[in-house]
Amino acid sequence: MLEASRSRLSRWKGVAAKWSLPTALTPQPPTPPTPTSPAPAPIDYISQLPPELLEIIFQHLRAPSTPNSSDHSANAREIASLCLVSRTFLPFARALLYQDLHFKVKEDEHYASRWHEMSQEDDTAIEERYQRWSTSFADLGRTLIASPHLAQFVKSISIRVDNSGHNLLADPAARLLTSVLKACRSVERIAMKGSINGQSPALLRALVDADAQPRALSFDGDFCSRVVEAEPCADCLDGLRRFFTSRTIELQELTFVHQLPFTSIRPLLRDPPPPLQLNLTHLTINPVLQDMEFALSFFARPSAQTLQHLTLHIFHIAQPTTMPSLSLLTSLTSLTLLTPFLTHKPSEFIAALTHLISTLRAPSLTHFTLIGYTPIPPAASIDSIFLPTAALTPAFAFLPRSLKSLDCSLMPLLPGHLVAALEACERLERLEYLVPNREGKEEAGGWSEAGEEQVRSGCEERGMTRRVMRLTSREWIGISRSWRDV
Repeated sequence: MLEASRSRLSRWKGVAAKWSLPTALTPQPPTPPTPTSPAPAPIDYISQLPPELLEIIFQHLRAPSTPNSSDHSANAREIASLCLVSRTFLPFARALLYQDLHFKVKEDEHYASRWHEMSQEDDTAIEERYQRWSTSFADLGRTLIASPHLAQFVKSISIRVDNSGHNLLADPAARLLTSVLKACRSVERIAMKGSINGQSPALLRALVDADAQPRALSFDGDFCSRVVEAEPCADCLDGLRRFFTSRTIELQELTFVHQLPFTSIRPLLRDPPPPLQLNLTHLTINPVLQDMEFALSFFARPSAQTLQHLTLHIFHIAQPTTMPSLSLLTSLTSLTLLTPFLTHKPSEFIAALTHLISTLRAPSLTHFTLIGYTPIPPAASIDSIFLPTAALTPAFAFLPRSLKSLDCSLMPLLPGHLVAALEACERLERLEYLVPNREGKEEAGGWSEAGEEQVRSGCEERGMTRRVMRLTSREWIGISRSWRDV
């Protein structure tokens, strides 16, 4: 019996060996790659990653937010190409491609040269002309309207208009923008830039008609560079008021950089409009030339309890006494003052700055940035741009003690100013400042090795972070020219 069992077992082993499963279907240890075997394609590895990781990787490919950036088109083409690489990539690349939309409207030079020959009542010619300008805008708008699954990806829309200042874009642009905004209900940021002269009231009406609910709204451009009377400020401010009062809107960020002549706002100063009802956290404004008080009353003070970040572009000061008070803005945590064209008038600038800083009543203010512009006279050294120490020191004595970061890297200050800031701000943790680089020339002015050592030692004693920008006269001239182009 035992022998018979052994015989049957031996026979079954032979059958099992003969009819064993193929090697490919049985678990095998990994075979190490040989020098001649091809390496797996990287895309095979990437395609097998979890969707969460793929989404993070694709976010690093996000196109630049600057609409006129030279890299934007190239980046967009790369992202569009990724849509064709793999089915796995398609949903991530497509969402990224439509996330930020940038439209640029440029005037047709042929029609611009014949502007005075055209009748302003010729609506058909105006419409045809605009359609030639905005083909991409109109085509993309129709695509978004017909494809809700694409429109849902749009988070940011930026429109840049480059024209000669003629009031031609208002109605067509408003209609196109209204259609696009109605299709893109997830838009969070809307920016209108460039020479859009008479267009902002119409574009604001488009926001109202589309019932847009952006989190950030920006009007930033040279509105009246060519035609001074192109857009009365009252119309634009009235458009803003209608936009904010027509519905409940939770706008958090507003940029209103509007270079308008003082004459256009003079009637509003006699009969100021009621302030807006806002709860902004970020505000950037260019006060309308000679009246900062009106600008702050209209924009900033309605958000006095919520405003945390304020940026003021101050291009002109009639008298230091016209500087407004910031005492009501008690929630500020960050303040930036851009003062191009003012620091070459030290007495006016210092008096105005001292008055403005002395009105601060923000116990949580931690970041202060001061940016100035001073032209260098011909054949002069960079030392000539630095303001007198004694004159500006009182202004820094008013800096809040809660300040943790002071950025003066683009403001020509001397060691005495910075020492005064160190003494006034007990909690200061970071200091950025400008030091002249004389390219081997003899030292002159207030920036000597002793002065620089005084600031350095003051920072080191307190364990502060110190960032120094060293500029030559030529480099400062380059910065000055960039300010003139603002």
